[in-house]
Amino acid sequence: MQIKEIMTERPIRVSSTDTVLGAIRIMNHHQIRHLPVVRGTQLVGIISERDIRTIIGTVSEVEQDRLWIDREKLCYVVEAVMTTDVHTLSPDDSVSTAITLFVARRIGALPVATDDGTLVGIVSYIDLLNHIVSPMSGVEGDAVPVEEAPSD
Repeated sequence: MQIKEIMTERPIRVSSTDTVLGAIRIMNHHQIRHLPVVRGTQLVGIISERDIRTIIGTVSEVEQDRLWIDREKLCYVVEAVMTTDVHTLSPDDSVSTAITLFVARRIGALPVATDDGTLVGIVSYIDLLNHIVSPMSGVEGDAVPVEEAPSD
């Protein structure tokens, strides 16, 4: 199976010039932990909740104003905090290639880009788990969300 079959197309993203506070608000609103960073349509990095925690604390605490932080850091541009050495997938890569990268790099999401660097999707470890859980659930078609899977 190819990545294009399980990736999230047209992913939520931020611009490299957006603020860290803006990225936090997007993550909280959409309940996600990874945002591809673009300049135009070109992928230039990724910012994760972990990147933000490194400089200011947890994303939910900041949004709920429970944590004292240096407010100046919320005004940093995403470009100053993002990971720039981004591992990417091609839409034609295999799911096993993605699994290998997730395990080897200990990361939670991989942007999907074309050969010219245009962002076309994102794959998270949850997408991969849903892909694995779906056949085990006996349900044809759409994957069963992991949080809805029966527990033992």
